Amino acid sequence: MQVHPYKIFSGIRLLLLLAVLVFFWMICRFWNLDMTIVLDIDDRSSFQSEGRYKYQMHPIINRNYRQIWETCNQTINEESIYKPTTHVEEVIDALRRAKIVKVDLYSPSEFTAYKWMLILEGGQQALFKPSLINKTVKASVNCVSGCEHPEYEIAGFALNRLFGLGNMPYTTGRRVSWDQEIAPVATEALRRSITVREDGDICIVWSCYLEDESTYCFENGVIYGAVIYWIGNRSVVQRTAEKASWHHEYHAMGDFLTKFSSLLFGNRTYCDLFREKEPYGDKVSFGYILDMAAIDFLMLNYDGGKHTYIANGNETIHLNILIDYGLSFCNRNDPILLAPIYQCCSIRKNLYKNLLKYSANLTEAFDAATRDDPLYPLLLPIDLIVMHRRLNTIITLIEICFKKYGQTGVFVLS
Repeated sequence: MQVHPYKIFSGIRLLLLLAVLVFFWMICRFWNLDMTIVLDIDDRSSFQSEGRYKYQMHPIINRNYRQIWETCNQTINEESIYKPTTHVEEVIDALRRAKIVKVDLYSPSEFTAYKWMLILEGGQQALFKPSLINKTVKASVNCVSGCEHPEYEIAGFALNRLFGLGNMPYTTGRRVSWDQEIAPVATEALRRSITVREDGDICIVWSCYLEDESTYCFENGVIYGAVIYWIGNRSVVQRTAEKASWHHEYHAMGDFLTKFSSLLFGNRTYCDLFREKEPYGDKVSFGYILDMAAIDFLMLNYDGGKHTYIANGNETIHLNILIDYGLSFCNRNDPILLAPIYQCCSIRKNLYKNLLKYSANLTEAFDAATRDDPLYPLLLPIDLIVMHRRLNTIITLIEICFKKYGQTGVFVLS
């Protein structure tokens, strides 16, 4: 059978077209034309323990970070920092990828965590907390001592999103190259805090809270930690002088029973008096205290009780915010953290609905929400198990309150 020359030519032309398409596809793969920073981790879990990684940087172009930050700041109001409809993923991605244009040491107290203040492309500030310690089960006697775990800051933000609170600054993990990203734009104070070893490891000498000075090193010059959006860029962030009457410090001082013998389940007489005291009746909404109690209990956060809020120049309160979750997941189960909920028999309706939503699958939902984070996995398996157990403890307590006061008597609006 004779084949027409035109068909032969058409076949050759089709093969050539396919070859050209394959060639361009290979070029795009090689140069990564989306022009973003790429962090290629062969095995995330092994990276956590053994430090194996491939770290590549590519130029960033055609990304308007200033517009991202401006849009983000415009969403901050008297009700929330972000909403479910906010482009949260875009902000998180920007925190992970935006070029660092300046970095300084940020440690207002020698007893606080070692921190950096970053200025990112587009002018946004962000706090960076390097991971100075590997994840371990924290002993109950050291709940508020030692180095912070930046992974817990990220975990706190993930829970904040899952439960629809919207009052925690955007937080994500990030890995940075000392030679390529930090050293060229670091201040002298920050460079003095770093030791570069001959093998390329980056070491930090620091005295973590209530512990002796120690040396913490990062392999091959790549430092990893949590990046926290600095909302003070837009507003005045203030913290009340008063601490919560349920704060762990009262318990630690051994004065708990003397001061709070009236902290009984459903004791609303004391609760009503408490709500009229500073700062609750003025600067801090009581609903915020209930939200904070739930998150603090879920994460066993003993660094709570610090009421932080956004204010304008006239001291008008805009928003209560949740921060500082680096000293969480202590190996104990102290009900004092839940006292605002079980004593007042109160909770916000939306929070209760979201607690119910994840009562059967919090572990899976949390894992799915954090799987793409550069520091994944954020928590130890035991942390996930006890967090899920604590969630159902809260639900059980609220159900007991329903029997006593009814749903309308338990739910609060503010």
